[in-house]
Amino acid sequence: MKIGIMCSALLLSAMLLTECKKDENKVVVSGITEVDATGSSLGTVDPTDWKIGDLWTDKEEALFHSLELTSAQAYLKSVAPVDTSATTNTIKVNPAYPNPFKTIIAFTVSNNISSGRFEYVIVNTDLTVLKSGVANSFEIGTTSWAFDLSDNSTFAPNNLYRMYYKFVIGNVVFRGHGDIKKVE
Repeated sequence: MKIGIMCSALLLSAMLLTECKKDENKVVVSGITEVDATGSSLGTVDPTDWKIGDLWTDKEEALFHSLELTSAQAYLKSVAPVDTSATTNTIKVNPAYPNPFKTIIAFTVSNNISSGRFEYVIVNTDLTVLKSGVANSFEIGTTSWAFDLSDNSTFAPNNLYRMYYKFVIGNVVFRGHGDIKKVE
């Protein structure tokens, strides 16, 4: 009887460990923050999206390694501490709009700290990088970027995607994510 219970416990533990390994290779999307084309909320809000202060796994951080950076930027990236506090009084990230989207989605940020660099990676739920980039001029004030995600072979309609983003200002890295959905 004891052997049977121990075997069952070991089997259950092995199953749980295997399940955890599968999860680290996937994005768990709990929903999107619905926003119209003017940036106004449509009601549904995902409280984990479009914030500053994400804690990322090594796999999520590694998504940014493919971005081409100058040696000075790579040095900054490797030594910059991560600010995990909710610094909404210094950088405010607005939800991407429209969301859901058909072809183009925009992203707006307000910054009252200092100029810096913006990096982004857009992935599918399997953490495959579909689009990425670096904007070397992120100024004080409000800055917007638009992303053309019209290619249906890369961004298939009726699917969810995640945008990871970083703002590097001086020697501090602010990071977060937001989930987006493409529709027909």
